[in-house]
Amino acid sequence: MIATAPRIKVCGVRTDAGVEAAIDGGADAIGFNFVVGSPRQVDDFIAADLVRRARDHVACVGLFVGVELDAVPALVARAGRIGLDALQLHGGESSDVVRAVETAGIACYAARRLGELGDLDRPEPIEALAGASRWALALVDAKSNARLLGGTGLRVSAALTSSAVARCRVMLAGGLDPQNVADIIASLRPVAVDAASGLERAPGMQDPRKVFAFCRSARAAFDAARS
Repeated sequence: MIATAPRIKVCGVRTDAGVEAAIDGGADAIGFNFVVGSPRQVDDFIAADLVRRARDHVACVGLFVGVELDAVPALVARAGRIGLDALQLHGGESSDVVRAVETAGIACYAARRLGELGDLDRPEPIEALAGASRWALALVDAKSNARLLGGTGLRVSAALTSSAVARCRVMLAGGLDPQNVADIIASLRPVAVDAASGLERAPGMQDPRKVFAFCRSARAAFDAARS
């Protein structure tokens, strides 16, 4: 069981090379995308093998969408078979679903996609969503009109991010890369960052140099913000 929330997460990992890059680069967590139709989707058998290689070094997080309350027991059992440490729900799931997953014994947090200020309270206040997680955080990502499965790869505006951070602990995702992550952490103060496309040479194919640079910059920025 993970005692504390990871601060630096590399998402969309599908290969041994991606696992190695995240571990060697100094990530706290690796994300595995189980969303059907996503270019980063990984099947359960491959994910289980990658988790066995990774979990002594980093937290292993599974990304799922469209989770209903009655599907939680099956999802938690599936996560156990794969060996996941935590679940990231990225399909507009409610605090009730997050709480049900937590009650079943696995760490969980959910995403809130923001496009305007009102999204902080739709369909429930973001602090309620964060409060259902043992880590008391919500992932913040950008809203998009496109049919994007999982994360959007788009930046949330600084104003919306600041409004979210004022109300709860935020894991920030969307449009993060080695060049911008330090400034974003310093100015907006999320408690964690999550990147996929900004660290890749192709979907699901991490670029080790980008992963190393991202993790190094993010860790330095978090340490500076704490000092």
